Amino acid sequence: MMPRLQAEEKLDAINVGALSSGDVDRAYRMRAIGALQRKTLGHRFRAKKAGSADLAGMGIGMRTAPVTPPEMPLSDVSGACDG
Repeated sequence: MMPRLQAEEKLDAINVGALSSGDVDRAYRMRAIGALQRKTLGHRFRAKKAGSADLAGMGIGMRTAPVTPPEMPLSDVSGACDG
């Protein structure tokens, strides 16, 4: 994980240098600044929900309950009222 973080920091430093030099076109500069602002705000991608195969790979057992159809409320049953 450390090499990845070091690479990200180095890329950020390169971007800062390029953005501060003024040699970059406006569209790239705006995209880069927007990306850095999103980073500072803490917006992150949502993690994918772990499935049974993912959990099994981590050594976590998982049991699933059988699915039964929901019971219909008495008010929805036709002919439930004697009137």
